[in-house]
Amino acid sequence: MMHPTEEALAEYAFDPDAIPDRRELEVHLADCPACSPTLTFIRSVDIGLADGDVWSITERDEATREEMRGLAGEAAAEDHEATELLAEVLENPARAAWQDLGTRPQYQTAGVVRRLLRVANEACYRAPLDALTFADTAIEIAERLILYAPSILHDLRGTAWKERANALRLLGRYDPALEALTYAELEFRDVPTAPLGLPIVLHSRGIVLYDRGEYAPARQLLQESADAFTALGEIDRYMRARHFIANILYREQDIPAAKAIYLELLAWGEAQNDLSRIARAHRPLGHCARQMGDFSQAVQHFHLSVEAFRELGLSAEVTRTEWGFALVMLSAGKPAEALTLFRPVRLAFHDSEMITEEALVALDMIDAHCALDNKPEILVLASEIIQTFTDAGMLSSALTAFAYLKDAAKHGIVEQQQVEYVRQFLSRLQREPALLFLPANERYR
Repeated sequence: MMHPTEEALAEYAFDPDAIPDRRELEVHLADCPACSPTLTFIRSVDIGLADGDVWSITERDEATREEMRGLAGEAAAEDHEATELLAEVLENPARAAWQDLGTRPQYQTAGVVRRLLRVANEACYRAPLDALTFADTAIEIAERLILYAPSILHDLRGTAWKERANALRLLGRYDPALEALTYAELEFRDVPTAPLGLPIVLHSRGIVLYDRGEYAPARQLLQESADAFTALGEIDRYMRARHFIANILYREQDIPAAKAIYLELLAWGEAQNDLSRIARAHRPLGHCARQMGDFSQAVQHFHLSVEAFRELGLSAEVTRTEWGFALVMLSAGKPAEALTLFRPVRLAFHDSEMITEEALVALDMIDAHCALDNKPEILVLASEIIQTFTDAGMLSSALTAFAYLKDAAKHGIVEQQQVEYVRQFLSRLQREPALLFLPANERYR
C-alpha cells in the first residue's frame, strides 16, 4: 500500500478498531521505517517537555482526537520540508557529498531522520552501500536532536541503528552489523510506547547469524522473536520469523520439519488470500518434495508458485521458480531433459543481468553435463560464464572459481564434488563479498 497520511496514522493511534483496512495498515507499519517512527511521534509526544511526562492517549474524547490530528499535521509538515530539503542531495549518495550534513541546523529535524530512514530501507537490497550512508547520516542527526520527547528520540535512533545493521549485513560485514543491533537494543529499551523494537532486534540478530551460517543460534533467536511477536499480536512478523526458521531447517537437511512450517505458511497465506505468501510457500514446498523424492508433488508446487508469481507480475520470481522444474528433472536422473529446462532459465537470468543466479544455474548445468560425461560442454559453459563476469566488470573471486572449473575441464578431470565446492563458495560469496577462492585441495577462507 501507499504510505498512509499522518491523519490516518492519528486515527489509528486514537482507535485502531475504527480503521477499515487495519490489517493492511499494520502490515505496512511492520515494514516501513518512516511510518513507524511517525506513529511513535503521534503516540508519544511529550506535552510538557520540561518535566518529561509522557503524553497519554487513553482519553477517548474529541479533544484528544484533535490533539492527535494536530501532532499528525506537525509531522506531515516536517516530512514535507524534509523531502524538499533532501531532494537534491539524495541524487548523489556518494559519502563525500554527505560530509558534515548532520551538522547543518536546517537538517536537524525528526522529519529529515524519518526521510533518511525510508530511503535507507528502500535502498538496502538495491544499493546497500548507499543505504549505509543514509543510515549513518540519520544516526548522526538523531543524536543531535533535543527538542522532541525522549521516547521519540530513542525510537528514531533505534530504528536508525537497525537500518545501519541491515545495510552492513547485506555488505557481508556481520560483526559491525551485530554491534549496530546492540546500539539499537539500548535505544529501544527506552521506548515504552514501541514494544516491537526489542523483538525486531532479536529477529534482525537471528538473520545476521543465519546469513553467517550459524544456524543453531540463529534459530534460537528467531524462535524467541517469533514468540514475542505472537504475544504482541504481530502475526505477520511471526510468520516471517517462522519462514526463516524453516529455511534454516531446510539447510540443515531436516526436510520434514521444514516442510511442516512451509505448510503452515501456505495455510496462513491462503486464509489471508495473500497471493505473495502463497507463491513464496509453494516454491520451498516444491524443493522439499524434490528432496524427498516426490517429484510429482514438487512439480505441482512449482506450478502453483509460478502461476501466483505470474499473476503478481514478478517475472524474476517466475524464473527462479521455473528453475525448480529443471532441478526436478536432474534429481529424477534425467540430465538431458534437465538441460533443456535449464537453458531458458539461464538465458532469462542473463537478459535480466542477474549474474549470480545465472552462474548458479550454470553450475547445475555442469552437474548435468558431468552426469552425461560431456566434458567439452563444461569447458564451453565455464568460458561463457567467465565472459559474462568480465563483461559485467565483476572481476571477483567468482570469476576465479569458474576459471578453476574451466582449467579442470581442460584436463578432463571435472567431478561433481568440484562443482559442489564452487557452488558452496558462490553461496558464501553472496553473503561475504570479500571472500577469497582457493582450489578444492586447499581451504577457502
